[in-house]
Amino acid sequence: MLAGTGLRRHCFRMLGSSFTGAVIVRPNQSVVERGAYRWVRHPSYTAGLLIFLGAGLALTNWLSVLTIVIFTVAVYGYRVKVEERELVATLGEPYLAYMRRTKRFVPFVV
Repeated sequence: MLAGTGLRRHCFRMLGSSFTGAVIVRPNQSVVERGAYRWVRHPSYTAGLLIFLGAGLALTNWLSVLTIVIFTVAVYGYRVKVEERELVATLGEPYLAYMRRTKRFVPFVV
């Protein structure tokens, strides 16, 4: 949970005002490629998964861990599709190039 919290705070700092609860992409927005965003497109969602995984492990119940992870992956998976569709539609080629260079959640893996 601590690793996830630290990574999420890092994401707040890297994105600044672009870090929002709703999917909002401004036409003049630039693609952030510093910090954790240099290696993955959605480190904040990786951080969220780590936080929820930590909470599940704290419950010391494998069914809780499994349920939390499956639910979190499903929700974040949907959100990423919506978010990436909006980023491509608004930012175009710069974001497409960024997508080709980076993985979604884990460097060099996923």
